[in-house]
Amino acid sequence: MAHDSVIDPIVSALKLGNLAEAERLCRSALTHDSDHQDVLLLLGLALQRQARPRDALAAFARLIELCPQDSTHWANYATALDRVGDIKAARRAVEKAIELAPDKPERLEQLGLLCLELGDPQTARTALLRASEQAPDVAKIRIHAARSFAACNDDTGAGELLLSWREWLPLSDE
Repeated sequence: MAHDSVIDPIVSALKLGNLAEAERLCRSALTHDSDHQDVLLLLGLALQRQARPRDALAAFARLIELCPQDSTHWANYATALDRVGDIKAARRAVEKAIELAPDKPERLEQLGLLCLELGDPQTARTALLRASEQAPDVAKIRIHAARSFAACNDDTGAGELLLSWREWLPLSDE
């Protein structure tokens, strides 16, 4: 994302949590350049943080029209679709993000969680296992992967994913 006189005030407003101001600045900037990709991205993020996923969806949809090869835009679009309740479309969008950038564990995690929500624990397990292999030190991915194993009635696999936690955390039996 380029930093310039248009972007910097929006980023500052977002960092300060002034979401309405960030949205206002985005909308003002878009009157001059309706396809400014960085501004559209920031608008979508500001709207999502305001719990307005339907509005965010429009910004992310425009971004995937402008940049159909950008996996981040597809992932953001998937998040907005999920938040408006269109889980099947969210799954398709995150699958596109993975197709474009297969080495991003957070995308595989997103797919796995959507698949769990859709009642497809086998696909969830595959995606979350790949994610945990790509990011073995990320606890939340391992937790989600273990949940997917449990959803497949594989308590042994779930336990193996969680077994190494004693190495991560200073736990005692006291």
